[in-house]
Parts: sequence; structure tokens; C-alpha cells
Amino acid sequence: MWRWLGVLFALAVAVAVTRALAGQDWSVVAVLLARRDGGQVGLLLAGALLAAAAGPLIGMLAWRAVLRELGPPVATVRLLRVYLVGFLAKYVPGKIPGLVAAVKVGAANGVTVSRMLVSGTVTTVLVHLTGLTVGLLAGVRVLGDRMAWLALAALPVLLALCWPGLLGRLVGWALRLLRRPGPAPVLAGRAVRAAIGWQTLSWLVSGVHLWLLAVAMGADAGSALPLCVGAFGLATVLGVLAVVVPDGLGVREAVLVGALALLLPVPSAVAVAVASRLVTTVGEVVVGGVALGVVEVVLRRSSAVDAAVRRAVALSRLIGIDECEQLGVREVHDLYRRYVSRSQVSLMTTFGFGRELVERAEGAWVHMRDGSRVLDLSGGVGVLNHGHNHPRILAARARFAAERRMEVHKAFFSPYLAALSHNVAELLPGDLNVSYFPNSGAEANEGAIKMAYKYHEGKRQTILRADISFHGKTLGAGSLTGSSENHFRFPGLPNIVVYPYGDVAAVRAAVDAARRPDGGCDVYALMVEPYSASSLRCWSEPALRELRRLCDDEDIVLIFDEVYTGWGKTGSLFHFMRYDGLLPDVLVYSKSLGGGKASISGYTARERLFRRAYDRLADVILHSTTYYGFGEETATAIEAVNVVVEEDFPGRARRIEEILSAGLERIRAAHPDAVDRVAGVGSLHGVFLNSGPKLLDLAGKLMPGFSRDPNFGTKLVTLSVIAHLYREHKIMTYYSPNVENPLMVAPTLMIEPADLEHFLTALDATLALGLRRLLTGFVKEKVSATW
Repeated sequence: MWRWLGVLFALAVAVAVTRALAGQDWSVVAVLLARRDGGQVGLLLAGALLAAAAGPLIGMLAWRAVLRELGPPVATVRLLRVYLVGFLAKYVPGKIPGLVAAVKVGAANGVTVSRMLVSGTVTTVLVHLTGLTVGLLAGVRVLGDRMAWLALAALPVLLALCWPGLLGRLVGWALRLLRRPGPAPVLAGRAVRAAIGWQTLSWLVSGVHLWLLAVAMGADAGSALPLCVGAFGLATVLGVLAVVVPDGLGVREAVLVGALALLLPVPSAVAVAVASRLVTTVGEVVVGGVALGVVEVVLRRSSAVDAAVRRAVALSRLIGIDECEQLGVREVHDLYRRYVSRSQVSLMTTFGFGRELVERAEGAWVHMRDGSRVLDLSGGVGVLNHGHNHPRILAARARFAAERRMEVHKAFFSPYLAALSHNVAELLPGDLNVSYFPNSGAEANEGAIKMAYKYHEGKRQTILRADISFHGKTLGAGSLTGSSENHFRFPGLPNIVVYPYGDVAAVRAAVDAARRPDGGCDVYALMVEPYSASSLRCWSEPALRELRRLCDDEDIVLIFDEVYTGWGKTGSLFHFMRYDGLLPDVLVYSKSLGGGKASISGYTARERLFRRAYDRLADVILHSTTYYGFGEETATAIEAVNVVVEEDFPGRARRIEEILSAGLERIRAAHPDAVDRVAGVGSLHGVFLNSGPKLLDLAGKLMPGFSRDPNFGTKLVTLSVIAHLYREHKIMTYYSPNVENPLMVAPTLMIEPADLEHFLTALDATLALGLRRLLTGFVKEKVSATW
């Protein structure tokens, strides 16, 4: 049935186009010939036809830019077929037949109905807005003081350029009004800006035909160009809004005559307006028809070999390691956009390190493909205490692989797991003896929480966590995380009570408030970060000891989360171990346990806690994970822990602290307008920058997504400093999204003192430029990266 409907529709288009051409006033050609030499008129008409035909084809690129962001890739030749069918169908009276035809052809060429609807909606909005914006070129002369309403059209275009996500949300809202439920389309900034650019260029090129016709009728070439280009955009948009009239017939001409009358006598203006309709119709029909014919020939020829190459094409999509290592940055960006996250590309390319690729890394240095090298002061956000590719870690992993050791120990005992558990118990104080080794910090925290709950046999229901904390992003651990990163409310653990970080009295009050009717304690676990790596705050020694006494009195499981701060980072093996005799019931750790190469975490419990919770035959596998105690991971961790001890990582961290604490304090004193304060311990420091000009706070209130962010100015200033350090000094830092958003300086413990001094010199020189100059440079870099 659809085949016959397609034939009927094609006939309808042919009839409509024929009638449109027959209905044109061809006498205007004679009028043009009467005004100028025939050869000149011929050249001007040819140029006008070319411009009128080229404009819509450029507009197709705007639609393609949007469509590509909304689904899997579709061959350009097939997209051109869909576009041309819908384009030619506009000559059929009304808009519905053309829309239906385009949707059906789209579905036949791999473009779903929803994708057609969203891309068509977005592109139509951009067509109207950019057309009215281009109309500003004529608005000054046509409307005079009354052009303010037209200038409003440029505001949405500006907003879409600055905040592309806003356009996706508006389209999502419109689709909901049309009862097309679903998430708002996620449109990458690069795609929206490209679509705006292509569509604006389409209007400018199309408008050139009107200028050439006006010149043929005697208008001054210089003064006529902006007026004609702007008038065409304005007139066409107003014509398009006349839904029941094919291609705005009559509406467009009225607007054009009003504008052209400023250049030509009214009879001549009328002739140019009529000639414009003739030229655009002929240009669109001829070029559109020829292009569609070429597309059909290409597709028919390619379909003959499609079946033969389909399997080869499918296989060619699998990327091998050799090919992977040869991918360029643009190819990697494209793969990320298609298969990982478009928004991640937008975020990372804000900085220089998102626009180049790494060749190799060693110690504190990252070597780029272009031969330059970058000083890495991020420390892998806690993972790289050992630095990049520590030789002993590499050797341990190479040995494991070369000897073909067994990875999965489910039915057999693992000597690696046994040895690692022994080593951890030897290093930790007291009876912190029994360990479990999953893969991530979040998994380790959830395992510790689960053990605490099982310890009380499910008879207690309340767990306490700090308002400033980071325990992971899984549903369970994420619900215990107090961070601005967790801005979306997911379901989580029940009966969580939040206390202010560092406030023992508040913890006591929370315990008392959670008592059962019989007066018994209902709290099964207390989550504590002795040192908060995300905010650079710490519990005092007296406060930690008071927590220990409270947990002993109430039989609450005290869990210390040292996922980031463990393995020497703060100047002791674990931060709590600087206080003699202090013990948690469970210690959670991860990050550098894997030596920067293995994905492994751990939690170690006091023996009495583990025995009561799990050490029964019926409960022996009550908690397990697929990759628990994986062979190569545990072998790597054994070597990583030995390196920590033998190379004295805590001592290294204390020496780093001596350099950074003094150096950062000097910088704070030298730049009081830029730096509010500095803080840190061991190899974990932060520079708390001022929020910059008050204008930033106002800008933050106006920007979508930041109107309620009190730290917008501070974030922007910090990001500006990070970007400048990388761009000008090849130094990589990062910022903490939690609380006050400090610039983080957390280098590997293998860093050399000279490298730290190099960083301090670079930071001093950066801040000496002043916050305004840094902000200006950051904005310029962001804009240049976008375009």
C-alpha cells in the first residue's frame, strides 16, 4: 500500500511543482532585459539561480548536524534523500503531506519517527530564529525605531549558542505538550552551534539572489546588499508562518516590496519581488529535482553491493588495539560522543587536556603525542601514590602474566589473597585482621555497611553519615555521600541521619534521637572520614577518640573511610594511625592499593566483628562479588603495599607537605586578592580562591543550571586558573566539586622536589596576571575550542 501511496505522492508533487512554475510571472524576465544589457542580465540571473539553489542545500547541513546527535549514524546520501523529499513536498498545499512524506521516507532510510520529529522541531526553531536574526540587517532601514521586537529574535539564538542544553529542554517541553513523552533530547553544544552556523550561512547565501536581482533593476550594489539579504530572511520566515499558503505565497512578496521600495521605485520593487519568487522556485525545483535524481541513482547502484559488503562492514567496525592506538583526537571525540557521553566531551574539552592525547606516562609526568610533557599534580585523584607505571608494579604484573598464573580462585585457595590479607593485618594496629577485596571504594564501603548491619542481625535500622562526605556513587554508598556532585536524588539506604562534619555533640544527639521505645540504641553504623579529601577538613584527635568511646558504649560499628587518604597520602600509613591506640571497627581503603594499575579496594574488620557477622558455615558466602580477590589484582596489591612500606610513602608525603605548605602560604601572602586561604596535609593540598568580580555572581544567577549555585564565581575562577596552568605551563591540576571548590594539588608521592618548586613558580606567575585576565583567557579558550 505504501508503495502506491508513494507513487501518488510523487505525482502530486510533480503536479504541484508544474502548476507553481506555470503560475509564475515570466514577464519579469522581459522587464529585467529592458533595464540592462542581455549579457549582464544573463550573468545576474545565473548568479541569482545559483544562490537560490545553494542556500537550501546548505540548510540541509544544519538539519544533519542536529540529526547526528540523536541516534546512530546514517549515510549522508540517505539523509539527502529524506531532506529533498520533504523540501520538494512543500509545493503541495498545506504542510501535512510534506511532513508525512518526509517521515515515511526517513523511516525507510534508517531515521526513526521520533528522531525525525525532534530533529525537525529543533531545525524549524533554528530556521525561524536565524531567519529573523538575519532580518536585522534590513530591520534598521525598514522598521527604524520599531525594530526592537525583531531584535528579540537574536536573543534566543544567543542563548542557544551559549547554553545549547537549554534548546534540548525547550524541545522536550514542546514534545510533552504534543503528548510525545520521553526525556528531553541531549544536544551537544558543538552540534547546536554548528546547526546555527549552517542555517545562518544558508540565509545569507539565499539572500544574495535578491540582491543580484535588485542590482539588475538598477539598485546601488553597496547599499542594497545588507537590505536585500536581511529582507529575504525576514520575508521568508513570515511567509513560512502562513501555514495554509504554499511557501508563503503573497506574504513574502508583500514584505519584500516594502523593503525594496527603499531602494527602487515601487513598480521596480514589485518586479524584483516577483522575480525572486520565480528564481527561487526554478532554482529549488531544478536543483532539488536533479539532486534527488542523482541520489536515487547512487543509492540504487550502492544497493547492488550492500549485501556483499554488509558482513565486511560489520567486521570493520571492530577496532583492534593497533588501530585504537593510532586514533586521532577527533576520532576519539567522535567515538565518545557516539558511544560514551557527549556531555563528557563538552566538559573535558573546556581544558587543554581534553583536546590532546597521551602517548605514555611515567612517575609524575605525562608524555603527549606531540612530544610535549605534562606535570601531573592530580595524582590520579588518589590512585597514583606510586606514580604512573612504577617499575616494580609493572614487573609484578608482567611476571604474573608471563607465568600464566590463575586469575579466578573460586574453587581453589589463592595464595595471593591469603598473603595480601596477612600483609594488611600486619600493618594495621590492634585486631584489624580480617579483609575483603572487591574492586572500588564504593563497593568496599557497601561491604562494610552490610557487615555492620549483619553484625546487629538486622535489629538496628539507623546509620549516621556526615553532611560533608564522599563514600561513592552507587545507590547505597551514594546515599551516604554528602556532596554537591549528588545533585539528583536517587533511592538509597533507609533511615540515614546526617550530622555536621566534625561535631561530636551532634553525633551524640543523633544517637539519642534514634533510640527505640525501650531506650535501646537503633544505630548500627557510624560513617566517618577522619580526613575529608574533598573538603580538606579533618576531625580533631579528641573528637575521634570521643566517637570511639560513644561507639563502644552503644555498640555502634565505627567505620573509617580512608579510600583516598590511605597508603601514606597524608603523612601516615592511614590518617587515623597518627593517633596511638585509636581503632575503627572497619577500615575502608582503595585508590592506591592497586599501585596505579589494578582496580582493587578493600575493607578490614576487627576480628570480633567479622566472627559475629559472617564466620559461620551458613554465612560464608553471604557476601561475595565476581572479581573478589582476582589473581592479578591481588598480586599487584601485594607489590604495591610492599613498595609503600619499603620506599616509605608516609615519609615522602611529609617531605612533600614541607614544600607545599610553605610554598602555598607564600603565594597566599603574595596574592591576597586572589587567594583566600590554603590548606592541606601530606600530599593533599588545596588553594581556596576568591570568587572574582561581583559581576560573576550576577552572571551565575542568570545562567541556566547555575542560578542556585552560590559558588559559581569561585568555580569559574578556579577553572580559569586550572586552564591557564595547563595551557601556559603544562601543569595538570583539578578542583574539588564539594563545598568550597578548592584548586587541588595532590601529586604522586614519587614526585621530585624540583617539580614541586616548578609548580609553585608557575602558580605564582599565573596568579600575578590577575583574576580578570585569567577569566578572559579562559572564556577565549572555551570559545575557540567550541568553534
